[in-house]
Amino acid sequence: STEGTVYGNVTLQEDLEIGEGESLTLDGGASLNAGNHNVIVDGGTLDENLANSLGDSVKYAPTITTASLPDGTVGTLYTAKLKADGTAPITWSVSAGSLPDGLNLNKDTGEISGTPSAEVTSTFTVTANSTYGSDSRELTLKN
Repeated sequence: STEGTVYGNVTLQEDLEIGEGESLTLDGGASLNAGNHNVIVDGGTLDENLANSLGDSVKYAPTITTASLPDGTVGTLYTAKLKADGTAPITWSVSAGSLPDGLNLNKDTGEISGTPSAEVTSTFTVTANSTYGSDSRELTLKN
């Protein structure tokens, strides 16, 4: 099932992942104790009261929030920072295609920087990774 409700008092015996299209809620008077485990939200939804009660046991997979990149100019310093929601640390990579010549992606900060050396439009896929999951997005950069 894609929807779950906790009835009674439950303690996790292992990590629980709430994937895309799935949700978890608490019934009135019920409780969920994570113990030494995590509730990993990877595209699904977790009831806000439940998330608050679990505190640091709730971990979120990255969700890239950068929708587009500003254009660059050949021979001019370019800087743009990729952004993602999720539990840190998040690392970045170009997983398909490539950045325009002269630009690099800092895997730790998500910053694309450098000086474009050719007038080109590049389409590439960036991936945000963490211990709790990953997300990818295709972006286009024009110089």
